[in-house]
Amino acid sequence: MFSAGSVCIYETFSQLPAVGSGLGFAQDTNQFYQWVSGAWAAVPPVGATRVVSSVGGSATPTINVSTTDLYEVTALAQAITGVTVTGTPTDGQVLKFRFKDNAVAKAITYGASFTASGATALLTTTIASKTHMQNFQYDSTLAKFVATYVDVAGY
Repeated sequence: MFSAGSVCIYETFSQLPAVGSGLGFAQDTNQFYQWVSGAWAAVPPVGATRVVSSVGGSATPTINVSTTDLYEVTALAQAITGVTVTGTPTDGQVLKFRFKDNAVAKAITYGASFTASGATALLTTTIASKTHMQNFQYDSTLAKFVATYVDVAGY
């Protein structure tokens, strides 16, 4: 290990400590890593979309907004009854959802961290076999993600 300021540099990813803090850099992957929620998470290049994907989905997905920009579910197998947000959102942060069901329409309920805006509703159900997008932007005054775009018809 070599320390360069507040970043520790390791020859290989496997050399990063089992319990960490701050930033680490692994030379074998040429990647920076940040200690998040008990694990080393790759720090994406500036401007890169951080995608979390799920096949089948969960009725109550938990989304860490400190590590996720786009949450996508393919073959959604059950209704979503509530979305839990973890992490620390920043004012103006954009969070996107992409849903595609398993050929049967599914209901979607977001939960207390989300709200419709005057012009944009919340997606409440999928259309069978269609992909739907829903975008939000965090408003720190409201302490909520406010809907900014929804594709109700799907594609």
